[in-house]
Amino acid sequence: MSEEPIHPDTPDGAGSPSNEDNGPDRNSTLAGLWVRVVELEREARWLSAKCDHLRHSCRGLLQTVGSPGPLTDEQVRLITAESPRRSQAEAIEEAIRLREERSAGLPPVPSGSTVEQLSRRVAELQPVVAALTTQREALRPIFLALAEAFEPFAPPTQEEVEEMLRAADGTPGPSILDLINEVERELRT
Repeated sequence: MSEEPIHPDTPDGAGSPSNEDNGPDRNSTLAGLWVRVVELEREARWLSAKCDHLRHSCRGLLQTVGSPGPLTDEQVRLITAESPRRSQAEAIEEAIRLREERSAGLPPVPSGSTVEQLSRRVAELQPVVAALTTQREALRPIFLALAEAFEPFAPPTQEEVEEMLRAADGTPGPSILDLINEVERELRT
């Protein structure tokens, strides 16, 4: 028994099969849904790898800074309660693999796929991506707070900036004000 495609012109999305079900509209609907499935699957994998990477980084910084450091008890629980699913290296490898997959483009729609199957897969993936996005948004400020506690940002002094701008031969480089003025001139043109 095959699944019937969704008919957008009926209130509940269902309808009786017709000759149009195998036509260009059905193929474009399948293709569009397949693109969405692939995008969501890749996004879920990327977010999962990113969360694992952040969790490892947060745990390492927390050990260095000392618990709780700049974090609340709830933030400490957030990074220690759930173990990362993959190692730091595996998370990086997954990100590299995803970049290669994106460069290669989309795989073809699997044969035998139906609109209903792909729609169901999109519906399954959307809450997964939303949950991982929320998790990443919670981990990022924790990482930044720990990184700041580990090595606080101190803007460079005028002397340090001049040293950085000095040419290899030791001649003085342009002043910061000259650089800012040059950037502003470029932005105006």
